[in-house]
Amino acid sequence: MNNKKEHLAFKAIHGDKLAFEELLKGEGEKLYKIAFLHMQNKEDTLDVLQEATCKAYLAIGQLKEPAYFSTWLIKILIRSTYKELERKKILITLPEETITYILESNQVEEPTFDVTESLATLKPASPLKEKAKKDPLLIQESALYLYN
Repeated sequence: MNNKKEHLAFKAIHGDKLAFEELLKGEGEKLYKIAFLHMQNKEDTLDVLQEATCKAYLAIGQLKEPAYFSTWLIKILIRSTYKELERKKILITLPEETITYILESNQVEEPTFDVTESLATLKPASPLKEKAKKDPLLIQESALYLYN
């Protein structure tokens, strides 16, 4: 299976649009989950996925090693989500285990990460608390959250 992905990635690097599309179909669910963990809503998730896909398509020729297509694409996606969150002034950090899992593209099993449990542990960040004491409207304007 990895050989098929590597072969498709090699073809995509050399301009095969259908190979790139096939690779995206194979990565789609994983990409959506990663983007949703960061963006926390469907509309923003889909926007970030579209942006990351366009960036990847335009930059596919720069991918040096076809075996790292998945990692390369996830890196583009995560950078796109961070840019969008920064634009919206929202910051969500993922647990170290989740980041390690994402970067290790050769893992087969699904991570054990419960989104609802993690959302329940969200709390305002301390710099926001200090600013909110001075400006109560800041809480309404900015949703800056961090995981415990």
